Amino acid sequence: MTNLIRSVGDSTLVQQSKTSFFASTSLQSDVVMRCYDWATTVRNNNGCIVSGFSSPMERDVLHFLLKGSCPIVIVLARRLYHVIPEECRPAVDQGRMLIAYTCNQQRQSHRSAMARNQYIADTCDRLVFASITEQSSLYPLTQLFMGQAEIL
Repeated sequence: MTNLIRSVGDSTLVQQSKTSFFASTSLQSDVVMRCYDWATTVRNNNGCIVSGFSSPMERDVLHFLLKGSCPIVIVLARRLYHVIPEECRPAVDQGRMLIAYTCNQQRQSHRSAMARNQYIADTCDRLVFASITEQSSLYPLTQLFMGQAEIL
């Protein structure tokens, strides 16, 4: 993760073993439960979890992770927040969160989100996807990383 433009938090987190988490905007209920179980399992591990945390499920997983002790990296597909979200402040203050961006756009676009997701996939040691259908914008990424991707 060397192409980060700007960040807030502990930049040394990117040197740790990193697991990405990707989820589409719509998921079946059995997949939702598997994602919650996964987040509950990893939230106290030592490995760093990296995501854009922009889809509803990714945001739900972030809530689970924030209740644990694992390091977290949020990679935005837009410029950095003017104010750190309230729920993230304790993790940033504890040195277990990094909020960064690779794109200087004011708002996230489909293109910037796809570039962000590719960046995350390229830099993480392990890739975890919520169940992805062929209609999902994440589908090409799962195909590109077929041998490395774990599907929940």
